[in-house]
Amino acid sequence: MSYPCSIILELLGMIVGMGAWFCSLAATLMPSWLSMSPELFTLVEIQEVGLWESCVNVIDSECHPLERRLGLSNNLRLARICMCMSDALALLGLLIAIPGLRLVKICRESQGRKMKCGMKITAGVLCLMAAVFGLYPVSSLAHATVLEFNDITIPDALPRWEFGDALFIGWVAGVGAWFCSLAATLMPSWLSLSTELLVMESYEVGLWESCVVQEVAGSECRPFETLLGLSRNLTLARFCMCLSDALALLGLLIAVPGLTLVKSCGGSQGRKVKRGMKITAGLMILISGIFVLYPVSNIAHETVVKFHDHSVPHTVPRWEFGDALFVGWAAGFFHVVTAMLFFTSCCCSEENEMHVAYHHQEKFKPVSSSSKKFVEYV
Repeated sequence: MSYPCSIILELLGMIVGMGAWFCSLAATLMPSWLSMSPELFTLVEIQEVGLWESCVNVIDSECHPLERRLGLSNNLRLARICMCMSDALALLGLLIAIPGLRLVKICRESQGRKMKCGMKITAGVLCLMAAVFGLYPVSSLAHATVLEFNDITIPDALPRWEFGDALFIGWVAGVGAWFCSLAATLMPSWLSLSTELLVMESYEVGLWESCVVQEVAGSECRPFETLLGLSRNLTLARFCMCLSDALALLGLLIAVPGLTLVKSCGGSQGRKVKRGMKITAGLMILISGIFVLYPVSNIAHETVVKFHDHSVPHTVPRWEFGDALFVGWAAGFFHVVTAMLFFTSCCCSEENEMHVAYHHQEKFKPVSSSSKKFVEYV
């Protein structure tokens, strides 16, 4: 038996949502938001700080809870509140989404379907708020850490705090955005239509095929046989989505050798090349996000205008939003977030290079011959 695409999307959303909730909960409890390894004890001792405790890793890890609440920094207190709010909102959203799934047979009437749709929308809004509450403290602590790391007023001999493992949990938006964009391109549910006469049957239209969905017999899809007979919006959406998928994939491939963790080239020239790769990848992914958002929003606007057209009798069924539109909006949002992360990374690396160049000039600054002091270089 073949299930409708909406059921597959619901199950996929629940799986991804539970995975995101577990990641958020792990980030809340992990003691490694920030890590520091002094140069004198690089091979022996590593210090880590989380939201609730601090740890010292010598041979084994020894952790102590942070007992002073009033003595915590503003960023740490804000991170505690935001992460706890994120975990609670995500869990509440998942619990609300369960009775809204199509596989959960609690009500079959038209009013029941509207209630299920309302549950899923509420759950989606709660999960989106949870994502905002989770991203803000992570990005805020990362920004503060970068500023302190590149502070030229601090002597180089002092150890600096660096990113811990917990800060990298949510930073894989680029690959997720590309999969969302590809899924929106291939999904047959850009628009959906259901009539009051045939409650058990609905119609869906995508970019490449149209489907008839029956709750008993499953779905039956047929591809569009003509290219010239398609509407202008559908043809434009095909072109934009395919171009977006290609640009996003190319941008991700260009970004891989530009990552700092990939030791592909060294030196000042190599760092400039890496920064250029990340800027190029960010621009391509940003353009890709625009190419996703435009056709999705255009078709959504046309659907809303036709839905509220008073010249059409109320008895005539109207097309509504399909699941692919929401996936497309999510893909565009993640594309923009990915591009901003790449641009921010380039700005941070540029500040770091200026910091290194400044200390290099100070170290090799010539000493005046009239000076009577002897300077010993070690």
